[in-house]
Amino acid sequence: MNLPHYFEFLIWRMRCGGDGILEKKLYTVLRCTEMVSLLRVLSILYVSICITMRWLASNCGNLEEYGFGVADMPKALDLMDDAFENVSIDGNLLLDEDFMMGIFDPLVKTMPPFEEYLNYMFDEKRSSPVGSRAEEDKVFPFHLLKTELFCATRRETLSLLSLLWR
Repeated sequence: MNLPHYFEFLIWRMRCGGDGILEKKLYTVLRCTEMVSLLRVLSILYVSICITMRWLASNCGNLEEYGFGVADMPKALDLMDDAFENVSIDGNLLLDEDFMMGIFDPLVKTMPPFEEYLNYMFDEKRSSPVGSRAEEDKVFPFHLLKTELFCATRRETLSLLSLLWR
């Protein structure tokens, strides 16, 4: 999502004078289809796996009443492993929002605090864009991010589709 901002900054830096070798190289790398694709894949993994696993790891000591503790973290790893196996068989699943965001559904259904956290993060959490504190300007950041990751609308992110399915 931030690529246009990176490009704007890099172009500004290159126009400010100087040789700008590093800026030129970074600009070239960030325009590369493979790099844009990698950034998108890593962002999908962060949103669908890292945020969830981080919450589980930090709260597993407080979930005993729901039958989940430190010794149960392998359940989450097994769900993740099964999902990665399915993605390795069918790469289209990586771009399937329902599949990727549902990897941990068996755990979500058994732990209300986990479900509340995920609902808050992805459906309720709002924040103000830079430069505004007005309530009407607040956005749902993870909703915008998920939309761009799974339903790409910009040319940079659409290039992933052509690259993956060659």
